[in-house]
Amino acid sequence: MIFRHPIVVKYLVSKPKYFATIRLWEYREGEIVKLRLILNHRVVAEGKAKIIKVHDYSLDILQKYLQYSGFEKVEEWVSAARELRVSSNRSKVVFGELLELHVKLPSLTEV
Repeated sequence: MIFRHPIVVKYLVSKPKYFATIRLWEYREGEIVKLRLILNHRVVAEGKAKIIKVHDYSLDILQKYLQYSGFEKVEEWVSAARELRVSSNRSKVVFGELLELHVKLPSLTEV
């Protein structure tokens, strides 16, 4: 699972226990995934996470998980997802638990 949006990368580098993201890829609950955080074409951190819950995309679900996204408003989250072309009727909202994260270039995470 790759994260490129500066707001999300900054949030994840703070090593929260949980995170939420919008994805087109099908993830399964209980699945362990590798994480890669990228800023300015450089890998700034890598780690692992466990997928806890996968929901169909809806504004209600986004509101429920907003505090785990790194964004302050649902509209901001939706806009970022549209920029990355992952906001659509086929999208899923994935809620996960951060298991480990190794920051490689901490200076690049100061957005």
